[in-house]
Amino acid sequence: YGGAIKLRDAERSVLVGNSVDGEQGHAIEVEGDRTTIRDNDVISGLFVEGDRNLVVGNRATGDTFSGNAIRISAGDRNVIRRNEATGSFAGRPVTLIAVAASRTSLLYNLATGAPPSDAEIGPPDPTGADGIRIEAAGTWVRGNTATDNAALGINAVDGVIDGGDNHASGNGDPRQCV
Repeated sequence: YGGAIKLRDAERSVLVGNSVDGEQGHAIEVEGDRTTIRDNDVISGLFVEGDRNLVVGNRATGDTFSGNAIRISAGDRNVIRRNEATGSFAGRPVTLIAVAASRTSLLYNLATGAPPSDAEIGPPDPTGADGIRIEAAGTWVRGNTATDNAALGINAVDGVIDGGDNHASGNGDPRQCV
């Protein structure tokens, strides 16, 4: 099982305009630096690990196998801009956009419809299906919108830089953003 498109040790690669379904893994997996991933339609998630990558204008769906619609797992100084992430019923928590890479810029993204897991049917579960989850201090977050997710709209650790103009509404956790 695995991604439909996999790049390992990628350096300055470009993935543009693909329509990909990962079925039982990430649709696109990139491990490398300075890669551009732009204007792709992705079912089953987009996974990136590395430095100075650009992820822009993609439409991505997360599911049971991939988990996140877009996951920036590790690295430094990545730019995640103007992507649309949606959920499908997963039976387990699915965060739509997850960022664990340091000093990443998360700009003008839309995360909507992270589904409840079986355990989340009822009161909101703060560890569950967030629209956007930022796990790395030093990440700059500006102009993102998170709506109609089962848990929080935006869930950020201490040290994340709020650049303003972020919006969350209609999410399962009444706090919307933390």
